[in-house]
Amino acid sequence: MAPKNIHPILAGLRQIMLGQEALDLLNVYKGVPVVYPAAVQSIADEQVVVHVSAPEAICLTLEKTTTVLHHLLDEAVTASVVAVNVGAHTATLNKLRYAAGHIGDRMTIRVAPLGAVEVPIECGGRSLTGSLIDVSMDGLGVTVPAQSADVLRPRAIVQLTLALPPATLKLSGTVRFAKSTGDSARVGINFAQNTQVLPILHYVRERQAEIVQELLALHQAAVADA
Repeated sequence: MAPKNIHPILAGLRQIMLGQEALDLLNVYKGVPVVYPAAVQSIADEQVVVHVSAPEAICLTLEKTTTVLHHLLDEAVTASVVAVNVGAHTATLNKLRYAAGHIGDRMTIRVAPLGAVEVPIECGGRSLTGSLIDVSMDGLGVTVPAQSADVLRPRAIVQLTLALPPATLKLSGTVRFAKSTGDSARVGINFAQNTQVLPILHYVRERQAEIVQELLALHQAAVADA
């Protein structure tokens, strides 16, 4: 059954198509928000076909959802990716629904490390080691063994060591959340306000550039195989 609010979404997309206006698609690749242009090619049976020639559109083959942005839409719209034809530069979207206010979070740049990075953590007199998932200017995400996660409760104060070449940083922070997933737990940590941000900024910028280049290489390989 289609969402109740799909009709104004489809009406907005038809207006965009008739006006031959470009819209933006938003995806996230390894923590980096990627925004690229698209054009509505057709709308039928609550499915939308968009034309996407930008290399960044390879994201649609990697993340099975995308976010549609345009001023004629009441809000940002989330859509499922049904099919992608790299050779024809088209993608088919369905299950369109309003994104419910999560766009700001998706626009935050959180870069995944190039390889495995261990993060020693001290909290409540206990020491444990996490594996870095991603890092941003505001904090980081790690996974830890589930049996060690009980001490990492929301608002708990932590001390951690973060190796971001060429620097190794001693940082303080606060646990934002901890979510158990089987044998491990994902933990979000916000940096303290007095954190030295310059080394983190340099690392985030460098990893962002590397990730974008990786994305373009994936697109070139997909076009060659199409």
